[in-house]
This record gives sequence, structure tokens and C-alpha cells, in this order.
Amino acid sequence: MNDEARPKFRTKTGFCTITPDQIVLTRGGLRGQIAEVMYGSGSRLSTLIRSAVIGFSLLGFGFYLLTRHATFGGVFLVAFGAYFLLNVVLSCNSSATPVIPRTQIQTIVACKPMPPTTRGYFTIAFLENSRQVQRLIILPGVLDGGEAEFQKALMVFQSCGLRIS
Repeated sequence: MNDEARPKFRTKTGFCTITPDQIVLTRGGLRGQIAEVMYGSGSRLSTLIRSAVIGFSLLGFGFYLLTRHATFGGVFLVAFGAYFLLNVVLSCNSSATPVIPRTQIQTIVACKPMPPTTRGYFTIAFLENSRQVQRLIILPGVLDGGEAEFQKALMVFQSCGLRIS
């Protein structure tokens, strides 16, 4: 079966193609190229380390400013540092793998878009090296046809026999 005949839908940074044995996420277009430059190809650990270093640096500099009585700047930097570190902790159970074997998928949860505040996305829970992890598939925003793409993605998942919670 050629690539055009396989069911696929657009994501925020490229495409999601569903084959009989796996779900394949590819990057494409300008957003995909930017994501590739910023994050590399699936290197989750280096991204978490960078975010942790930035978070600890912001916390340290924020506390330094607080000791120098620069309250606004200190609180601002401490808040951003805490935000970075919170994201690191919450992302430890996530995966950036571009290929998800269908036999390893445990659940797929759909979250509808709520224009103009949130995009639609899917959370796929699957086993990776005997450990349960999650992979987010984020869809385009409302200005880029996100609601129609969410409905298309739902139909693609259902037509391929994948159950959505």
C-alpha cells in the first residue's frame, strides 16, 4: 500500500499516518522544520535536561534578586523557574517517539478543541521498554482548520479499528 492510500491527518507540526502495525508521526512544513531544529528527532532526555537547567537557573537568579530586594523581578523569575521545573516533572512520563506500535497501545483519549483557547489533541498511552508512557498528538489550531482536522482524526482512528475513550 502506498503512502497516499494510508489514512492520515494533519498535526501541529506535520502528519500522523496510521498503518496496520503502527502509528507514524512525521514532521513537515515550516513548523515541523522549526521543531526539528529546536528539539531534534525524538530526543526527550536532552529537552528535559535543558528545561531543568533553565528552571534551576531562573530559580537561582530569582532568589538572588529577592535577597537584593528586587521583589518584582525576583518573584517573576522564581515563578518562571518553578514553571519550567514543573513541566520537567510532568513530562517524565511522556515519550517523543515518532513510531508507536499498535500492539503496545493501551488507551487513546481524545480531547476536543475549545476555540479559541485550546487545540484538540489525543493522548496515547502505550508500553515503551516495559514502561507505560504517553504520547501527545496535538492538532492544528482553530485558525488552521483545527476543528475539522479533529473530526477527521476521529474518523481515521475509528476506521482503523482504534477505540477512542
